[in-house]
Formats: sequence, structure tokens, C-alpha cells
Amino acid sequence: MSGRASRRKGHNFERKVARDLRKILGDARRGYQSRNSIDKVEDIQCPLLAPECKAYKANAPIRRAYEQALEVCPDNKIPMAITKEDYKEPLVTLSYKDFLAMLGVMVDAHKAHMMTGKWNNALEAMIEQKKAEQEEDDGAGVPESPQGND
Repeated sequence: MSGRASRRKGHNFERKVARDLRKILGDARRGYQSRNSIDKVEDIQCPLLAPECKAYKANAPIRRAYEQALEVCPDNKIPMAITKEDYKEPLVTLSYKDFLAMLGVMVDAHKAHMMTGKWNNALEAMIEQKKAEQEEDDGAGVPESPQGND
């Protein structure tokens, strides 16, 4: 496969992942990278997650894709690699710590669903709670401006 065809295949996979995430998160779009740029941006820009997408013919280097996700991930997001080999289901790779955190949110949402009978509402509430926590964390890390003594 030529370089151009490989890039097109990768871009198409990024578009598919962005569409799928948009259905759940409400906002997801491809990050715009340039092959010659030194700026590093996430493949998909969306709330909560920083996915690095890779499409390969076979033998996807999952660890390398995950390490690339770590390099570009903002502090308030979960880095992950979404890799796909031809004719196979895509795989998602994230740290064990992040997996446990996500599982905890899912269990809490499931418990809320069991009490209310409304899974979607419970999941949306959990996502909103996570966003609010991230906004609080973002504000907590800002140093106060120095006050001068006259």
C-alpha cells in the first residue's frame, strides 16, 4: 500500500472513530495534524478521552500507539490507543488504572440505573459529573498571581 493510501486509510478510521464517539459524547472531531508539524495533537478531540487511532494491515504495534497517546494527552483526559487491523474488530488499549476508573463509573451508573430504571440518564449524569470534576481540577492547578510589595 502506498504512503498516500495508508494515510487515507488512517484518516478514514479516525473519521469513523470520531463519528462513533460523537454519538455517545456529543462532541468529537478529528484533530488536525500535519505530517511536517512539530505540534502534537490528539487524533480525536473529544471530552474525557484522548484517543490515538491507528489502522494497519496486520500486527498493529499497540504499545507504540498507546505511548504516542500518552505523549499528546492533556492532563484532564484519559489516553488510549484505538487500533484496527484489516478485517478485524478494533481494539482499545488504556492503562489498568484508567480501566479501573472507567469501570467504577460504569458500575456507579449501573447502580443508578437499577434504582431509577433509566440507564441513559444515569450514564449522562455520570459523564456530567466527571466533566464537572475535571473543570474543578483544572481550576485548582492554576497558581495565584504574585502580589508585588511597594
